[in-house]
Amino acid sequence: MTSPSLCSSTSFSRFSKVVVALLAYGTITTVTYASSVVPRDRTVDARAVRSVVSAYFAQRAAALETMAVPDFASITSADQSGRDTAAIETARLTVLVEQERATGTTYTRYRAAIEVESLDLDAAAGTASVEISETDSAQTNVSPDIEAKSLSHHLVTLRKTQGAWKVTADNYRDEIKDYIATSGKSVAEIIDDLHRQVAERETARKDALGAAGVSDESTNAQVNALFQAGYSKAEIERTVIAPLAEKLQRTGAAVSAQRLNVTPLARIYHPLNAANAVAYAHRWAYHVRNPAFADFKANIGLGGDCTNFVSQVILAGGAPMERTGNWVWFYDAMNPPPGYPGAKRSASWSGVNDLYSFLTTNPPTLGPVGRTTSLYSLLPGDIVQLQNDPGNRWGHSAVVVSATWKPIWYWSWWPVGWQMTWTYEVLIACHEDDKDNFNLNGWSMWPQRYLTISYYN
Repeated sequence: MTSPSLCSSTSFSRFSKVVVALLAYGTITTVTYASSVVPRDRTVDARAVRSVVSAYFAQRAAALETMAVPDFASITSADQSGRDTAAIETARLTVLVEQERATGTTYTRYRAAIEVESLDLDAAAGTASVEISETDSAQTNVSPDIEAKSLSHHLVTLRKTQGAWKVTADNYRDEIKDYIATSGKSVAEIIDDLHRQVAERETARKDALGAAGVSDESTNAQVNALFQAGYSKAEIERTVIAPLAEKLQRTGAAVSAQRLNVTPLARIYHPLNAANAVAYAHRWAYHVRNPAFADFKANIGLGGDCTNFVSQVILAGGAPMERTGNWVWFYDAMNPPPGYPGAKRSASWSGVNDLYSFLTTNPPTLGPVGRTTSLYSLLPGDIVQLQNDPGNRWGHSAVVVSATWKPIWYWSWWPVGWQMTWTYEVLIACHEDDKDNFNLNGWSMWPQRYLTISYYN
């Protein structure tokens, strides 16, 4: 990311980074930087700018843990740009908090850390521009032992008005923020869509449980009987919950295997090597890029790096590239691009719809083959795509790194005692923005489609 081309009288470059660590709950803020590079008469403004930026990011992070949407009025400017920034952040957090409530997947701990990559400050003009990398880590009530991570890049601009620095804009990529800005839908309409999608998936969840002969009601009946008999929660998890979870996993895996059983003639298809695929996803999902492949960043006009990353994961799982015929899937270099003589890559390598079309229509030759699957049959190495672009277009791809049936425990006042509900926790990894171990429930407002991958060898 390059520094903004603003006239500045104070500049912190990469060799003198400002690091701000923000913890939700308590909002502990620590700042270190090489103050010797700052003229003494600019220090007050620099401190004021970093204080406002720190408070802004602290409020954003705390909202997801407290499930309370903050008021940004004291931090953002009163002009139209500041009001727009406050409105879009309020809308984004409103949707995220409602999503937590609707899905039952809540953050038990949410931490944000920002690294200031550059700060251009013109005290005389009363303007500042700050480039920031935001690193988020979180645990949920479903998996308090698993840390989800995400990375985003921000360009935050500020203006000094009536002696106080205020945020005027925060430019960054975020699936929900971008959807709010481009969908033409109100927050209320998006939340209606969210509840509709959650209701549909709840029906599918009950069907998946029923296919294994399991239900929330029957499990709770066993749980309550054992509690009354004096069993501890740990003993119940070991003797009842764990065997049922294993049964649910086997049922989902069997359904997925049936979808792969489309072998024509005598050819044999192999499932993706999930261990290798997931290991690759964890290695390259977050903050780093495999230098063997170009980075299809959205800011260079290629639509983003998400499907390029998914194709790399499929390749790492053992599927060979396909370079011949009408159905091709390969990458050698960025240029020449698809459609040009001597093209070094296929459209299916990096395009959301192109990859889906290739995987689902590819004849049984030497390349990977995809078959549609269901949410509750997803397994590690499978693919998830989102219908989150304007015009109801499919706009994002991610890879499943974990898919596990787990109980969500909660305390009930009637009947009094511990109760549980089964949830299928699907964790994904993706690029643009970078995410690893991200709970798929975080994208609940959009239609999704799912693919399981095999290949001929």
